[in-house]
Amino acid sequence: MTPSPPPHLIVNPAAGPARRRAAARCLARAAADLLPGVRIHLTRAPGHAAELAAAAAEEGAPRVFAAGGDGTFNEVLQGLAGSATALCPVPLGTASVLARELRLPIDPVAALTALIARTDHPATIGLAEGSHFRRHFLLMAGIGIDSAVIQDLLPAMKARLGLGAYFLQGLATAARYRYPTVRVCADGQEWSGTSCIVANGVNYAAGVSLAPDAGLTRPDLCMMLFSGDGPFPYLRYIGGLLAGGRHTRMEGVRVHCGPRFTVSAQVPMRGHLDGELTGPLPLTLTAVPGGIRLPLPGTGRGGARLTPEVP
Repeated sequence: MTPSPPPHLIVNPAAGPARRRAAARCLARAAADLLPGVRIHLTRAPGHAAELAAAAAEEGAPRVFAAGGDGTFNEVLQGLAGSATALCPVPLGTASVLARELRLPIDPVAALTALIARTDHPATIGLAEGSHFRRHFLLMAGIGIDSAVIQDLLPAMKARLGLGAYFLQGLATAARYRYPTVRVCADGQEWSGTSCIVANGVNYAAGVSLAPDAGLTRPDLCMMLFSGDGPFPYLRYIGGLLAGGRHTRMEGVRVHCGPRFTVSAQVPMRGHLDGELTGPLPLTLTAVPGGIRLPLPGTGRGGARLTPEVP
């Protein structure tokens, strides 16, 4: 009888603020104890995580544990999408939105322990397609001021300040951004705004609920279109967002869920997928139900009912 392939652990040693990088070494030691036979890999360059994940899936590995931030998880997704190998995210990054979406502890070793106890289930992912561009996403696609902030943010600032870097850069970008028109087509309808987020999950960052109607087990995606034409309307949207999701009921905000969205703009513009910049617009964003296996919160191994690890 041929033994089952072992699980793999892919670690991005550069993920997250500098103070969290020592956690990668602790995680590797814990994985060796908790996952017998685990194969541990350190990424060396952008794209390396996708190559490692694809090789693990081809080998028939049941699970790939990915340690890093949402950008690392997105890279690993590129290698695993459509395969039977599950993606198990271990948070080391700045925001770790996917870990929050899956109700995992933010401590890496605690998250690894929780993941080992869970079973894997089919989940929906998104597919972004443009001119000479095709890439999957787990959490969201953003176009407009959202992607402009990511484009302006310096890696050194992100590494030094963590989530605070996004806040400071957001203020600077909002003041100089020109708010060009973004057009969205879906289900035979067309709408215009200045920023668009097509979400596959509820959370945006730091546990903030952006799209309460979205979810990894839904068969579709959820669009949030904002029509504010300057920094002050966006400050109002942020206030509603922080006030428990009131932004969804504000004037100038449209919510629509569906299987496919096409996004274009009047001027050259790039979007982002899970916090990583994409190719230029136009983009078609399509839901892919069952495109990945994830350790969803709920049932544990042997059918045991799990209590969510974080509220």
